[in-house]
Amino acid sequence: MAKRLLLGFCLSFITQNLLAQNLVSNGDFEQVHKTTCTFIVNPNNISEYLPAWQAPTKGTADLWYTSDTLDTFCTRNLKELGYTAHSGSRCAGIYTATVRYGGPIEGDTPDYREYLQTRLRQPLQKGKTYSVEAYIRRHQYAGTITNNIGFYFSKPPIGNPNSFLPLPVKPQVNIEEPIDSHTQWIKIGGCFVAEDNFEYLTIGNFFDDAHTLIREGSMFNRKHWPYYMLDDIMVKETPVSLLPSASFLGADTTLCPGQSLTVLLPSLPQVDYRWADGSHNLQYTISRSGKYSVVAQIDQCAVRDTIRVNVEQSFQLPRDTSLCGGTPLVIHPSQMDTRAVWSDGSQDSTLSVTSPGLYWLRVPTGHCNLADSMRVEFVNCTPFVPNVFTPNGDGINERFVIDPDNERRLPWHLTILNRWGRLVYETNPYANDWDGGNLPAGVYYYYLENRQYKSQLKGWVTIYR
Repeated sequence: MAKRLLLGFCLSFITQNLLAQNLVSNGDFEQVHKTTCTFIVNPNNISEYLPAWQAPTKGTADLWYTSDTLDTFCTRNLKELGYTAHSGSRCAGIYTATVRYGGPIEGDTPDYREYLQTRLRQPLQKGKTYSVEAYIRRHQYAGTITNNIGFYFSKPPIGNPNSFLPLPVKPQVNIEEPIDSHTQWIKIGGCFVAEDNFEYLTIGNFFDDAHTLIREGSMFNRKHWPYYMLDDIMVKETPVSLLPSASFLGADTTLCPGQSLTVLLPSLPQVDYRWADGSHNLQYTISRSGKYSVVAQIDQCAVRDTIRVNVEQSFQLPRDTSLCGGTPLVIHPSQMDTRAVWSDGSQDSTLSVTSPGLYWLRVPTGHCNLADSMRVEFVNCTPFVPNVFTPNGDGINERFVIDPDNERRLPWHLTILNRWGRLVYETNPYANDWDGGNLPAGVYYYYLENRQYKSQLKGWVTIYR
């Protein structure tokens, strides 16, 4: 039993290694026959310098490397450019066009192309899924950029040693966005299903100038043709059966205020998840409305899923309130929903109130209990105000008493002015305790204000001694 288990483990290990094997020989360009100090020019071919690689057309790919021993006139020395290969000390370079941004000028060669071609370690298997990838950067002196970095797989090798024109094939993987990175290496590639037992890989631009995006690069002071460095070419079978099935995020959902949705992604071997915000978490919490996307990826093969989350928004009505009778009131909710229904059945954005009662607003969501209410009360805000009082010590009508029978005792701000408009008394709130003080008998003017109920009264009162 132990031997069988060990054998199963070994077979599994061998299978995984086969799946992970790079089918590109010398994909990092580290093995060389010899080096060169200049561009490779036809009839020379990069195959004279790099084992397993060749240029299939009259256009010639180039070898780049880092060396401390070469003289500065060796223009293929990466050290003179101030950067290194993606890995190791060597990489390759190709022109993807020889037309500058803005259209052909003197010296340009329309539709000129360069390619790299290699025979795979073993043929692809028809019907299997494969990933192809490479690291690329624009040469720092190339001021023009292009798209259409393509990867074409074929059974026999393709090419024409007497032509520099684009090879008339459609690549299985093609990078449709222009590549403008001149400060760092970036990974490009894609995923495809082998339609045949392909044996060869060819890399380059398979489209003519009319169907290639030719643009000015970010280093706009450079006027040279688009030239790209390539390194670490990889082709391998990808176990796409390990990827989650479509719609792995589940159905779109609606949350109530204060709720959140926690997505738990399945932990699968070799699968990397990448959310739209760049995170790679298996557990992801959503608490805001929006569209959320995640990519599940193995090598260059990926499955994308998106979920829409709607978080219902809560609202509030003003606090319970009391108003003076006859004062109009318009209720404004903190925010309005087109589905909202008022207590009178209306769906207007506001509600006008003219009588006391309990008023409510509800949103029939089918998911959440979204409702709020407020109570409105109307009171009599016009108190009895005497026009005379007699602070003469007989104990009758000694003070300026407002609305003595009003149980509510509304708070009033009282201001007393003399006949010349001079302030002689002020208090807030008034406690029905003003006896005129030392003021002489006469006519005085009062001003009463209740800020809570927005009520104001003006008049005069006579003091008799």
